Amino acid sequence: MAEKFLRSFTSDCIFLHTRIGFLSCAPERKNWSIEAITEPPYHQTETKVDMQKGVVKTPDGKEVLVIDVRSEDEAKHHGILKGSSRVRCDITSTGCVEKGIAAGLIPEDAKKCPEIVVYCKSGRRAGRFAEMLKERGYSVKDYGKLEDLAKKYGIDHEHISSKTANVDGKKILIVDVRSENEAKATGVLKGAVRSECSISATNCVDNGIKKGVIPPDPKNCPPIVVFCKSGRRAARFAGMLKEKGYTILETGGIYDLEKKYGIESEKKQK
Repeated sequence: MAEKFLRSFTSDCIFLHTRIGFLSCAPERKNWSIEAITEPPYHQTETKVDMQKGVVKTPDGKEVLVIDVRSEDEAKHHGILKGSSRVRCDITSTGCVEKGIAAGLIPEDAKKCPEIVVYCKSGRRAGRFAEMLKERGYSVKDYGKLEDLAKKYGIDHEHISSKTANVDGKKILIVDVRSENEAKATGVLKGAVRSECSISATNCVDNGIKKGVIPPDPKNCPPIVVFCKSGRRAARFAGMLKEKGYTILETGGIYDLEKKYGIESEKKQK
């Protein structure tokens, strides 16, 4: 009679294991144990989101979630918008929003998420990510390029690690003050960063600092090489840098400096 009972009870436990997720209730002599599985789909838990990351207050007092979709290297070279978190998303990537949710950077419930600001270098990747968010019901307040949104949200300089070049074993900062179209047409000196400055502009250095291409502290900046097409804009920009305490190695036109530093096609990261 006892053996029949045990067989019947064990059979019932196996049924429970397959139907409702009980781990075990097999008899161990006279002791019994029942352990319940707590993993989905048996028990759903809401994604934990650290809302301290990425959430900033705008000048009008509203909270927004600021997301950077660039690579870590881009963030190091050019800085990030203040308070932003990073959810990398390339132009051909899929599942970017899901990755952000899984990492705890985006609330799973769109209704519980503040308005979102998305940015990258040119705005193209940010626009794609923004569309993915909208498809899932999130509210996108703004998206675009870092340079444009920096005026509104500010750049966190602590995350900037300015791009430098090595010449004869020495670190230098090479700055191109020409326009993007000029750089595309003729290339750039190897390892250069761009901080555009017209011949009549007055706040070129400040703009370069805001963009993250020039370290804000001259003491932490290596000697600088500045170039343009003819050398005229470069000389003017170098003068502004000197006034702020930066060390200038040399200035000139791109073709004058080509032999020393070499030219490469501008590598654009869209």
